[in-house]
Amino acid sequence: MAYVLVPPGATAKTLITEFARYLGIPVTTRMTQTQITDAVCHTYTATGIQLVLIGEIHRLNPRTTTGAQTADLLKDLTERLPATFVYAGINLPAPPCSPAPAAPNSPDVPPSSTAASLPRPPRIT
Repeated sequence: MAYVLVPPGATAKTLITEFARYLGIPVTTRMTQTQITDAVCHTYTATGIQLVLIGEIHRLNPRTTTGAQTADLLKDLTERLPATFVYAGINLPAPPCSPAPAAPNSPDVPPSSTAASLPRPPRIT
């Protein structure tokens, strides 16, 4: 299990740095967001992290460029890491980010259904 807090004014790079810090992955200021993300994905997979709890998700505002980029980072991580992601926050009118729906012919979707017809998970506030 991993637990990451969304820092105030989070950018995609500051958030992925929080993921790295949780497992003690060394990060330098010269590292790009892509380099940090690759290191995080490798280490989280190698250590067998199966549950990622993300707190203070209400700090993300997907209506801003920075917030949208940070939400996109979370979507990317949900696709790259073999883990379940749980988001926690307060006073959320709608989830600021959610995983991309599975492709209609992927093994995650039964042949008789489509990703669009899957029910939305309950919102936890």
